Amino acid sequence: GRILVPDFLKDFGQLDSKVVLAGIHDRIEIWDETRWETYKRGIEKQADQLAEKLGEIGVL
Repeated sequence: GRILVPDFLKDFGQLDSKVVLAGIHDRIEIWDETRWETYKRGIEKQADQLAEKLGEIGVL
């Protein structure tokens, strides 16, 4: 299927030809595929760092 996104929202979201739909509960976001992958890698790195710190203080 298709979702029509107005030009001003495509510009705001820096959307290119490939996008990712990400959602949870009652929210949905449309991401440019490249920007989504970059964001996801950053979150994964932060989660790894948090797990290390929690391990250091004996929480994990």
